[in-house]
Amino acid sequence: MLLQVAAARGADSPPATSKAARELPAETVVRPGDLVPASVLAQLMLIGATRAGTRICAVGDHGYIIYSDDEGKTWRRADAPHSGLLTAVDFPDPQHGWVVGHAGLILATTDGGRTWIEQRYEPKEEQPLFDVLFRNDREGFAVGAYGLLLVTQDGGRRWQQRSIGKDIDRHLNYITVFGQKQLAIAAESGNLYTSNDGGQDWVDSTPYDGSFFGILDVPGGGLLAYGLLGHVFRSVDGGRNWLRVEGTGQASLMGGVATGAGTVVLVGAGGTVLVSHDAGQHFATVNSSSARTLSAVLVLDHQRLLLFGVGGTSMLQLPAATVKPLANGGDHR
Repeated sequence: MLLQVAAARGADSPPATSKAARELPAETVVRPGDLVPASVLAQLMLIGATRAGTRICAVGDHGYIIYSDDEGKTWRRADAPHSGLLTAVDFPDPQHGWVVGHAGLILATTDGGRTWIEQRYEPKEEQPLFDVLFRNDREGFAVGAYGLLLVTQDGGRRWQQRSIGKDIDRHLNYITVFGQKQLAIAAESGNLYTSNDGGQDWVDSTPYDGSFFGILDVPGGGLLAYGLLGHVFRSVDGGRNWLRVEGTGQASLMGGVATGAGTVVLVGAGGTVLVSHDAGQHFATVNSSSARTLSAVLVLDHQRLLLFGVGGTSMLQLPAATVKPLANGGDHR
């Protein structure tokens, strides 16, 4: 199952198509607007999650977009037009959001995630999208397989393809914003790309030769990139130089979140949960009591995390030894 989640994010192997998703029994179909039963949640693979104001929104296989208005206690299914594999979600404000997925799919919402419309769908191109980032309700970026970078300046009505560099065909797995107009992309083959001019030009650095699945802007700690086999690297100079973070284990890390007060949480294979309170310089392993692959995490309060992955969602109470003040929130950026 780790390979399936990694393929959804874009690993070193060719990306899986939506046909690779598991089939849900007919009796588990949930109509848009209905509450999602726990039995259905338990069968979902949720890959991306974020906040839309006080609402939480998550996406995954079978075209499921779900949202919660009670901090993950209950979930409703959104009204969305596709049933393929969805990989990421982002909201620049509580009402406007975007979702990306396989077959080059991009969906948009203007009502906080209740209903979604198609903006882009290119199944013949066989280039899945792995992440999406919007700075506001007009300026956005989407990244995906074989060097695919898409940019919009009008809220997604028109998407233009932009080159990240000559002959670059590596899978681009994750994009984040830092500083003023700076961008960073985590990619396969150990590549990390940074741009200081809003995505016009990119500089490549390669601290190791395995895939990166995410990169975070850590308040007070610079950039933190994570990926295969527990590899975590920090940069305090805008991505020019990277230093390996030791003691992060060997489980592949699929998702993460950086909050205020220097707190970082990373999650991954085998139920791995790593928590740092010094802006990612050191991590402690937290027992999640699960062996399932985790792909995203949000912070609910100073004691609780909301985990997403194979088997839907779950709440994790942090042990007293790891509890320190956490900034409430936890957008995956």
